[in-house]
Order: sequence, then structure tokens, then C-alpha cells
Amino acid sequence: MSKKVNNPHDKFFKSFIYKRKNAIDFLKTFLPEKLSNIIDFQSLSVENTSFINESLSEIFSDAVFKCKIKNQSKEIYISILVEHKSYPDKYISVQLLNYLSGAYASQFKETGNLELVMPFIYYHGKENWTYKPLSEIIDNLPDILKGYVPNFNTVFVDLNTMTENELESIDNIILLSALLMQKLSFNKKRLLLKIVDIITIIEYSDTDDRNFLRNLFVYFNELVDLNIKELKKIINSLPQKSKQEIMTTYQLIKEEGIKEGIKEGIKEGVEKNTVNVVLRGWENGISIDMLANITGLSEEKVKMIIENR
Repeated sequence: MSKKVNNPHDKFFKSFIYKRKNAIDFLKTFLPEKLSNIIDFQSLSVENTSFINESLSEIFSDAVFKCKIKNQSKEIYISILVEHKSYPDKYISVQLLNYLSGAYASQFKETGNLELVMPFIYYHGKENWTYKPLSEIIDNLPDILKGYVPNFNTVFVDLNTMTENELESIDNIILLSALLMQKLSFNKKRLLLKIVDIITIIEYSDTDDRNFLRNLFVYFNELVDLNIKELKKIINSLPQKSKQEIMTTYQLIKEEGIKEGIKEGIKEGVEKNTVNVVLRGWENGISIDMLANITGLSEEKVKMIIENR
């Protein structure tokens, strides 16, 4: 039951968590020690599945992993749920119960067997959040009825509760950079001050994952919507190799934005006459620079209209 991901925070999270090494280091960082000690991380595999149903798609997305218990052949699922609302939800345990029931039903339907699904909620919203199980939400029950409340343990991580210094103790540079980005994702001012440091850390690391740097910058641009002045300031402060990478990525972002704008414009009827003028003019041999002068568009946008006709 895979869902198309549209949330920028979630897209960025999945860009690094689906790398097996990053997933292992993430779990080792955040799992309680007693749990981490019994899991055979060498057996961990990324599962190409999701237990999210339609009713939960606006609340969670999930990244599912499978691994063995140490010294056993027994396997379990670890489901990292990324919480979309980005603010505390008192009744999240109700949604989690829905998720787990769907996960077990899906397993049974596909295999006829059941393996433990360990839920792990990852939250990086603006406000601090303390997770409450159902037993703390349904209060004032007589003791004789408390046993009927469905309870289950949950690993819950609120990134807000970790300081930047604590995160910087993480050895995995990709994971460190990603978590810093998400911790600061709602603080544009602090993120602008920190972004050069984050990119520089990646530049001088031994990672060969250049795609991650591009994904990180795309995410950063979605968070702060850079203007040219801010971009130039960032670019000038970067190591040489990263300068070229970021400039190329920024150009691709803008080109894609122009393409989408043109498509959306045609769809909505906005700029339709202007688009028609460009296309008719081009078909009749009018140059790009002349079409730009006629329509008031940039030459880059005129080219994009022609290329996407």
C-alpha cells in the first residue's frame, strides 16, 4: 500500500533513511539501549512496502524495515512513522492503533503469518511533544475496566528535545546533516545561519553520496524560498566543489519551477494568450529575443515555453 509522497519534510526524510547504513545509524541513535542491544542490525533490510491506508495518509508516512533478534531466527518489522501535522496531537495513539491493526491485517492477508511491528514515531515540529498512550487519554476508569484499554509500547522521538550539540556527536555525516536540517526546518533565520556549516560538513566528509547534497539543497530551498541576495551570500561562503553543485542544483530548481509554472498557467488559463503568442511567433520564425521583447517574458521563460510545447 504505497502512497505518493507530497510532503517536503517526508520526501527529504526518505531521501536519506532508505539508505541502509543511515537507517541503522538512525535506529542506533534513537532506540532505547535495551532495544538496540537485542537487535541484529547486520540483518536489517529495507522493505519495499507501507502499512499506511487512505485515512492515515494525511497523518503519517512510514519507512518499514525488517531485522532479526540477536541469536534468534525471529524477525520483526520496525516501522518509522513520520508525523505530518508537525504539531502535537493528543490522540495520536488512536491513529497509531489504526496503523498497527492495518499492518497486522496486511501481513496476515499476504503471508498468513504475523511478525511483531514495532512502531517508531519521528516528530520534528515546532512545539515539544510528550506522547500519551491510550491508558492516559481514557482516564477515570474503574480498575476493573482498565484491562480493556488496548495498550502498546511506542518508540517516540521529538527532535526538538535534542540540542544541536547533541546531534553533532553523531558520526554519520549524512544523518547528522539531515537531522540538523529537519530540526531547524521551522526556524528560517537559524537555518540560514547554519546552512553553510551543514553543506561544508558534507563537503569535507568521505561520503560519495552527491545526490544527498542536491536533495538537501532542494529541501532547504523549499523551506526558505531563497532570493538572489541570500543565494549569493551562501554560494560565496561555500567550498569550491560545493559551489558548483549548489549552483547547478539551483538552476535545475528554477528551470523546473518555470516548467511547472507554464504547465499550471496553461491549465488554469493564466498566461494562455502570452503562451499562444510565443508559440505562433516561433512557428513563424520570430527569434527568442524578439519574442521576449514582445511578451515581456525573460528569454529563459520563452525557451521553456517552446521546449514544452
